[in-house]
Amino acid sequence: MIDFDIRGKRGMAITEKPSLARTIEAVVNKNKSKIPYELDFYAQQGHLVGLKLPDEIDEEYKKWTWDLLPITSKAFHGFHYKINQDPPEQPGGRKFQTTRERYERIEEAINSGRYDFIVHIGDPDREGQLLVDLVLEQIGNTLPVFRYWQNATTEERVLEALLNLKSNDEEFFKNTSNAARARQQLDWLVGMNLSRGVSIKMNGNVPSGRVKDNIRMLVCRRELEIQNFKPKTTYGVKSNYQAGFDGTLFVDKIDKSSDTSEEKDENSVDAGVVWFETEAEAKTFINKLSSEGVVTYFKGKRKETYAPHFFKMTTLQ
Repeated sequence: MIDFDIRGKRGMAITEKPSLARTIEAVVNKNKSKIPYELDFYAQQGHLVGLKLPDEIDEEYKKWTWDLLPITSKAFHGFHYKINQDPPEQPGGRKFQTTRERYERIEEAINSGRYDFIVHIGDPDREGQLLVDLVLEQIGNTLPVFRYWQNATTEERVLEALLNLKSNDEEFFKNTSNAARARQQLDWLVGMNLSRGVSIKMNGNVPSGRVKDNIRMLVCRRELEIQNFKPKTTYGVKSNYQAGFDGTLFVDKIDKSSDTSEEKDENSVDAGVVWFETEAEAKTFINKLSSEGVVTYFKGKRKETYAPHFFKMTTLQ
């Protein structure tokens, strides 16, 4: 826990993205009389710091061979981080601050001596927690860090969060950061090994990973279902009543041992609707029906539903 009074002090806020910095800064400027400290804003643009590739740590790994697999963090005495590189700039593209420029601007501000504390304004989730924490670790920050934890961007909610900052050293924030770090490092381990192993096996460059391979599997499975699909016609039974409504034959409770349920499980789209394999089977069933229907039971239930919450702009973005 941080025993530090920020009243009357000057801090620097680090947001996950520039749009969020502009939104919160506008609230701060409008409510200066209510906020007992000063803030200057610095924006990241997603992840400024990421994990190094194996060949960035040891040049031996520039060659992809079976002998160097599996790759583990023990081979490098832990995980190593770097400032991320931007993709190649497109000709005629708009000029933005590069990842390194954003990082160095934040680094210069932290080391300038102008600020007494830092407000961490990553998104209120695991990734948002980690991406600012990594920058602070990479820089070697020693200033007290407070956490802004709010997803809504209305003035009321933003002001409430600014007036109720928490220490970034609290157990909840540490665990949130560690959870994101574990997932990041697992993605690295799976990706580094799978990409190299599959590429060597297929004699080509085949990027693979924890998420990408599962997506490929889903696409492949669906494609096989489409290729192997054999159309067939089934028949349902529908009755029209003089009162002006109609009804479709269905079973309320599915009996797994009955032939009807097996046909239903295999061929129906809507759970409970009964389908027949042939038209003759459907007509046989119809011929057994009486011209009068009997209501065997009726069950009514009162149910209250509430209007859905408004969308949050940050979630939509």
